[in-house]
Amino acid sequence: MCWVLYLASDVTLPAIGWDQERPAFNVEAIPPAESPVRRQFAGRYVYAVGSHTLCGCGFDRDQANPQHPEELSDAERSLGSLREYLWGAVAIAGELELYACWDGDQAAEPDHRLSLTPDDVSPTMRWFPDRTYATIAGPAT
Repeated sequence: MCWVLYLASDVTLPAIGWDQERPAFNVEAIPPAESPVRRQFAGRYVYAVGSHTLCGCGFDRDQANPQHPEELSDAERSLGSLREYLWGAVAIAGELELYACWDGDQAAEPDHRLSLTPDDVSPTMRWFPDRTYATIAGPAT
């Protein structure tokens, strides 16, 4: 089973395709099979967001194998790319919505609700608990 991460916006956001030859952070419109997640969002455009593992598992530093230190550095790089992407997306859209869950829980009610800025998503963060819904905006000025 995989972690999945979704991002929604009222405006279109840039896609970053998956490259099997160079696994890295990726963002694509959700496929039809994942459309049940739309119920989580008010935003019209919904994206699946993946790490270097294609899915969201690579964002969870706790899943990195201590016997393979590169797994932790890959997770931190994916989290850093996610933070950078969120800053760019907030600049385009103003406010974003995020939902993180285990695959299969896309339509489940959120158990956790957060208000975040992109900087709350850092390379050293603990990954979100299952079924976390968050709004993401830039800092108040």
